[in-house]
Amino acid sequence: MTLTLEQLFNEQWYLANNPGVAEAVARGTLSNGLFHFSRFGQFEGRDPNPIFDTAFYLNDNPAVAAAVGANQLTAVQHFIENGQFERRDPSPFFDTNFYLDRYPGVAEAVNGGGISAIEHFVKDGQFEGRIPRLLFSDIYLFGDSFVDIGNAFSLSGGTIPPSPPYFEGRFSNGPGAAMEA
Repeated sequence: MTLTLEQLFNEQWYLANNPGVAEAVARGTLSNGLFHFSRFGQFEGRDPNPIFDTAFYLNDNPAVAAAVGANQLTAVQHFIENGQFERRDPSPFFDTNFYLDRYPGVAEAVNGGGISAIEHFVKDGQFEGRIPRLLFSDIYLFGDSFVDIGNAFSLSGGTIPPSPPYFEGRFSNGPGAAMEA
C-alpha cells in the first residue's frame, strides 16, 4: 500500500485555505481543488492539507529543497514517493518516530513494509484518536478558543477527536497548557 496524492489531499481544507481556487471552482473554471493542486498548487508551494507543510518539509530536508529549487520535483511528490518511507516528518504536527514508538502495532506494520506511518494515520489513526506527536494540544492547533473551527487540524473535515489532555481536564486558555503527560 502507498499513500497517494488523492488520499493525502483534503479538498475542503484546500479550498478554505485558497479562496481564489475556491472561487474558480465555484465559477466552474476549475473542476476541483485537487485538479488545481496537481497542476499548479504543488509547484507553487501550496499545502495539500493541514498535515503536510511544504515550508516545514523543505526546511527540514535541504537536499529535497535543492531538488525542488532545480525543478526536479515538488515537496509533495518527494514525500509521497520517498519521504513517507524514509520516515520524514511532513509537518510539525506529525512526528513519525513518536507515532511509531507510541503505537508498536503500527510500527510492526510499517516495518513489515505494508504501510507508512503517515498512511496509517491518514487512513485509520486519526479516526481511532491516535496522537500524531508528543505534546499534541488542541490549544496549539486552535488557539485560545474554538472560534475559528475552519482551522481545525483534520484530514477529514474535523473528525479528529480532541487530544487526551482535553479529556483529562487539563484544558485551559493558555498556550501549552494542554500537554500530554
